[in-house]
Amino acid sequence: MLRHRQTWEKRQGYANRDTSANLAPGKYLGSPSDFFFKFRIQHPKDFSLGFLLEKDPGEQITWNPKTKQYGADFTSFHFTRYRLGKWKTITLGDYQASFGQGLVFGAGYHFGKGSETITSVRRSSIGLRPYTASLESGFFRGMGLSRQFQRWNTSILLSSSPRDGNLLSTSEGVPGQEAFFTGFSSSGMHRTSSELARKHQLQETSLGWNIQYTPKEDTWALGWNSLYTQFNFPIKKDPNLYNTYDFQGQSNQVHSIYTHYLWKNFNFFGEWAMSKSLGQGRVIGWVSSLHKNVDLSFLWRKYDRDFHSFYSTAFSENSSPINEQGIYLGIQLKPLPHLKINAYFDQFSFPWLKYRVYAPSKGKEMMINLTFQPNKQVVSSLQFRKEQKERNLADEGLPSTPYHLAPITKTNLSAFVEIQALPYLQLRSRMLWNQVQLPSHRTQGWMMVQEATLERNKWQLSGRVALFDAPTYDNRLYAVEKNVWSTFSIPSFFGRGTRKYLLLHYKVSEKVNIYFRWARTSYLDRDRISSGAQAIDGKHQTDTSLVLRVYFN
Repeated sequence: MLRHRQTWEKRQGYANRDTSANLAPGKYLGSPSDFFFKFRIQHPKDFSLGFLLEKDPGEQITWNPKTKQYGADFTSFHFTRYRLGKWKTITLGDYQASFGQGLVFGAGYHFGKGSETITSVRRSSIGLRPYTASLESGFFRGMGLSRQFQRWNTSILLSSSPRDGNLLSTSEGVPGQEAFFTGFSSSGMHRTSSELARKHQLQETSLGWNIQYTPKEDTWALGWNSLYTQFNFPIKKDPNLYNTYDFQGQSNQVHSIYTHYLWKNFNFFGEWAMSKSLGQGRVIGWVSSLHKNVDLSFLWRKYDRDFHSFYSTAFSENSSPINEQGIYLGIQLKPLPHLKINAYFDQFSFPWLKYRVYAPSKGKEMMINLTFQPNKQVVSSLQFRKEQKERNLADEGLPSTPYHLAPITKTNLSAFVEIQALPYLQLRSRMLWNQVQLPSHRTQGWMMVQEATLERNKWQLSGRVALFDAPTYDNRLYAVEKNVWSTFSIPSFFGRGTRKYLLLHYKVSEKVNIYFRWARTSYLDRDRISSGAQAIDGKHQTDTSLVLRVYFN
């Protein structure tokens, strides 16, 4: 698979570039093109071998060991062998691990709360698996082994992987103290001299294992996870009240015990974990099919403010499981043959401060989604979602008070209709609306989307036209878009403007496919898009993507 992407309007980071070796600070070192190459050969339940190369926009393709640049900016390799005697998995290179409910080992991308209200609360123990994505963090690099001993399964992980970080040298720090890091950088971007200076400055060494017992009847399982992590320099964050309990130091360890149990129509699961700081993470839940037309899910979680787990993907309102506790209840009903109802209610609190929330806070969220499909040619849905959270607000007419919290209520409504108008023509219409209620005023945003897909012989052509009006960043709207193969797209929109794209898929043969996408966002309320080095002087942003995918067998 070979992919090229580019934004064609010139961003400020590429403007006025010095032709000499020394570029002005903040200017991008490379071209605006995004290149991605991936090769993989695999046989299910036997082996997988692959590598990928990627260059992000603004990065260079060069060979310079001094700046840790070896051709493409990011390279990844894996070889995984399955079922070799009693060895369940042997993996080398880049890989991920998933055991329990993700408090210690969480692999892959997990959707948060949404229209799927049952299975989203539970994580699966998929074990060791090769890493094949282009994100430059969140994976192990080294060796992983998994072996079966009758009803016992044991896995061990060894990893030494570079990470980006802000290194403060001794001369810049306090005299007499060794160098230290002020924080991680997970963007994977190395476009400017300052970003390049952070590349692979942090070396992370990990040792982990998993032991799981599953009885012959396979109705329950009990497992134990452990992960030790060591950095080459300590991490010391800038002292702020809200990050008092964030991870600091040179090493961490986190251990957990997890289980799941099947009883009639109930599947119970849970995991308890503790990190080196003695902070704890707990997850307890169940999913159940009470009736062929009634499914329920329940999840209780509590993550201490000093619980530190670098590879966790456990269910949470925050981006990571720390400083949070809450209860989630989901339901799925099928009252009529063609009608499905999904709903959830989630109540949560944050016992300690957060970034831009300078006091303990709380919130709640509810959603109900109706899906109606009278036949195979028509499907429609209506979704209502309401969320209330507390955050910092300045007192009206008074100087800013950083510890003043106020509830912010956001209401979302979306409607969707998809019609198979003809055997070769599919039409989709969608409307989104939201309202943000602040103590002093309210704002509203909306978006209307029309999409069509035409299929003829070896061709498939999809197109979309959308209008949006979201006056503030709080009113931003998200709309899932079709994209080229193996590319995920949920852009956000705020301001006033239009969004258009065309996606072409041509099947040259059974083994060769070509994808091309053109997309443009045009704004009516601004003459400058984005800011800083990413700024575009103009009202339009045009992007293209081209993918060539070849199967050899």
